[in-house]
Amino acid sequence: MKKENKKINKKVIKDIFNGILDASQKEILQKFPELSKTLSEVTTQSPEDFHMNIYYELDGVIRRLIANSMSKSDWDKGVSEVVFLYTNYNYIESNLSKFIKIKEGNACYADKSRWLVDALTHYYMKGTPIDMTIDDKCYWKPHFWTAEQWIEAFKALLNFYYGGFNEYMLFLQKNWLPLLIKKEK
Repeated sequence: MKKENKKINKKVIKDIFNGILDASQKEILQKFPELSKTLSEVTTQSPEDFHMNIYYELDGVIRRLIANSMSKSDWDKGVSEVVFLYTNYNYIESNLSKFIKIKEGNACYADKSRWLVDALTHYYMKGTPIDMTIDDKCYWKPHFWTAEQWIEAFKALLNFYYGGFNEYMLFLQKNWLPLLIKKEK
């Protein structure tokens, strides 16, 4: 039953975006004249103007919607981290998958990185521990690093995204470099 609701929600969302994308320029201008005018003006200016006047506002709405979906008691567990995971999914998932692909090869690396993003989301959203226990059929979990190291990897990537170069380099030096040296031997 739950999967049906997910499909319905995904379909509704997909239909909404397809409707927006399929609408002709004339319809957009008629329905949203102020938005169209503002977008036209901003896109002829600088990327910074676009970011501050359009993207920043839209990003704020998205962040608030995600934060509102969390219960107030869960906020202390990591609302900002959950929002970052949702709004920067591609950045986190592609970086984690690169670590996994280099260390373990091409087999199921995308499944492993997606599982990690989901596990991190549950960790920050609900406080659910990340279970890195590996059994014979655990193809979806990476076979290196502890849960704490994956959390540290996420925090390092988050910091790096916002210019925290030192934190990211320290993480790589402490956790990634030893794996590469070990692989070379």
